[in-house]
Amino acid sequence: MLSRLAFHVALAAILSACGAVRTDIASAASRPATAYTYTLVTEPNQGLTPIYNIITAAKKTIDMTMYELTDTQAEQLLAQAAAAGVTVRVILDQNLEKSNNQAAYTYLSQNGVQVHWANPTYAATHQKTITADDSTTAIMTLNLTSQYYSTSRDFAVIENDPNDISAIEQVFNADFQNQTVTPPDGDDLVWSPTNSQTALLNLINSAEHSLLIENEEMSDTNIVNALVSAASRGVLVQIAMTNDDNEYASEFKQLVAAGAEISTYAETASLYIHAKVILADYGSPDAQVFIGSENFSNASLTENRELGLIISNAAIMASIDTTLTSDFIGGTPWSGSKANFSVEANPDSLTVPTGGSGTTAITTAVFDGFDAAIALSASGLPSGVTAGFSPASIPAPGSGSSTLTLSASSSAAAGAYTITITGSGGGLKDTASVSLTVTSSGTPGFSLSASPASLTVAPASSGTSSITAAITGGFNSAIALSASGLPSGVTASFSPASIPAPGSGSSTLTLSASSSTVAGSYTITITGTGGGLTETTSVALTITSSGIPGFSLSASPASLTVAPASSGTSLITAAITGGFNSAIALSAGGLPSGVTAGFSPASIPAPGSGSSTLTLSASSSTVAGSYTITISGTGGGLTETTSIALTISSSGSTQLITDGGFESATKSGLTAPGWTATTNISGRNVIVVKGPYPHSGQNYASLGGSNNENDTLTQTITVPAGTASAPLTFWVNITTQETNGKSYDYLYVEIHNTSGTLLATPLTLSNLNSSSDNNTLGVYFQPASVDLSSYAGKTIEVVFHATTDYEKTTTFLIDDVSVTASATGRPRL
Repeated sequence: MLSRLAFHVALAAILSACGAVRTDIASAASRPATAYTYTLVTEPNQGLTPIYNIITAAKKTIDMTMYELTDTQAEQLLAQAAAAGVTVRVILDQNLEKSNNQAAYTYLSQNGVQVHWANPTYAATHQKTITADDSTTAIMTLNLTSQYYSTSRDFAVIENDPNDISAIEQVFNADFQNQTVTPPDGDDLVWSPTNSQTALLNLINSAEHSLLIENEEMSDTNIVNALVSAASRGVLVQIAMTNDDNEYASEFKQLVAAGAEISTYAETASLYIHAKVILADYGSPDAQVFIGSENFSNASLTENRELGLIISNAAIMASIDTTLTSDFIGGTPWSGSKANFSVEANPDSLTVPTGGSGTTAITTAVFDGFDAAIALSASGLPSGVTAGFSPASIPAPGSGSSTLTLSASSSAAAGAYTITITGSGGGLKDTASVSLTVTSSGTPGFSLSASPASLTVAPASSGTSSITAAITGGFNSAIALSASGLPSGVTASFSPASIPAPGSGSSTLTLSASSSTVAGSYTITITGTGGGLTETTSVALTITSSGIPGFSLSASPASLTVAPASSGTSLITAAITGGFNSAIALSAGGLPSGVTAGFSPASIPAPGSGSSTLTLSASSSTVAGSYTITISGTGGGLTETTSIALTISSSGSTQLITDGGFESATKSGLTAPGWTATTNISGRNVIVVKGPYPHSGQNYASLGGSNNENDTLTQTITVPAGTASAPLTFWVNITTQETNGKSYDYLYVEIHNTSGTLLATPLTLSNLNSSSDNNTLGVYFQPASVDLSSYAGKTIEVVFHATTDYEKTTTFLIDDVSVTASATGRPRL
């Protein structure tokens, strides 16, 4: 599979050199630069102001085609424009969304807007565009449905290309009259049901390096097969989608089997992937992006009225790349899509003179939830060239940069070399290449080096060192190798015995000691002769004494703190000397009452070199105190010991939440001791003092209660290290006006880091969890609990996050919040 290297700008130089050519889907990349502008709107980040501005800025005409319209603010702006003399025309879908669109149809019709039900010839009119004054148009993936603005990932492109606008207006006029029309393509446009399937297939099939994709559906066989083909031929295919009831499980399995990467979001997650985007070959000269209303379904591509566009605007593609990459990393990898990372070098070629150095940036990118440090190394270095990384490792989660310095000594041989940069982490590896050219001048010559430059050899054994010759100044001759200074009983051999012309290469030196070789330290001189020249290097040789067979034990860690009814582990390691060769049985002594010891494995097999995991388990009755545990190893007629300092801690618990009942609050508002709250409803009091419906005491928190509401209630806590139990418990009273048995309003229990980044949503409640519809008695509180023990040793934000839709309100009352941390056991709710 290709690495994320294919995403980045360094690829442009490679593709240009290779003469890479691609037929553009809508000729966007081949058009000359113009004064046309393209502006990207990203939701839910930016809000709808840029779209509203198109309506309010119109002077003459507004033409809108919209699949679903429930945004009352947009409706009022359209009515105001009509009242100001602007000719406003709106097409609304009727085949699938007539019931949802009826209110907007009636309101607009009563306020001077010309409203038309969409042509029933199409299975659905799913197009989402707004065109003003024949000069500006917005092509969108989003509907004007305000209840989804805060949670849906969507995009819109606002452009002023007159060819595109003319084509859009020609189609609008025909659709407004229910007339047949073949949509013109303009400069960038992708229409359904005419050319969208062909255009998207061409975009996917022409991708050479990468495809980043978001879509709401994945059922069109042709699209799925094209993505499978792209992944199979080595294109990096990354897809982020909301996983609606595993509806596309069979398609996902096909894709990951071919090598595609898929990241999914639960349907109840705080981000819903509604966008329809394909970013192809980002970072290459031929990169393009599709943005539009088309889903990957047969109906959307061949039966609906849909509109998108394919462009190559650099700023839009850079923003799309950032957003899609972030969304992909933030989701849950589909089974078979495994965490991974990539390595890139920029620049990827260096010219270094002998005696000089050069640098390049090594950048790593992570995806699919990869979270580990990445160690960097370089291979393929010619003799006389060294590599240094600063830093030598990219810390977890593994995304970052390091500066690679390649230094050529004065003896480095001139020539062209390929240096391989390897990143290793999380059990995975990825590589990048750097083309190195070493230049030199001067008198022909060579140098020798030994690696390693020192060897320790026991009697009747041997050791090896690599002898490397580096040439300079055009030296061109074979180099014969020999060794001198050998002590009695030691022999030397070279493989090969000489380094062939031009003299740049290596030979393996083997130093073999007989059983009678006297222990001591010696200097072995390695001599190379060739081209009328002689050079030397040396190897420090140490001959050890044979010694008596034996072993030793060590423990890591050598001290443990264990709470009652819990356990701790230490790694017991045996090291052998003098030819010891026997299994070593392990046991533990000095155990206090209530503590048991277990070894895995129970003995270290012959020859006795290895490790075993010791688990010390304390019962709930174990007395707190400090103890010395003796670990014994027995084997080969010998017994050795090591010890572990064991501390049994006192049991107990700690309350981490400040003012869980909000009783320290003195007035209603958005703050209380330990708590902060936010709301998008003016005048809303999330924290209620002396309210009518507490679970206990006089105060509580109230989230929701209005339409289109978005509230949060947050407290920062630190879960102590060593915590075994930390349940977040609270009481919740849910009252709702919803009656049709579906979830519309939600309360999320979220865990954030101290930067506000969402780490997990361990509990989601909705209007369906209400104990009683329209309950105003305050007696229907229900208990809820979430386990936070996995955050031991970390500072986190506990966030209650409520959202409501556009009608029939739901209120979430929260009281008596608690997080009780204990080393063992689990407190009762």
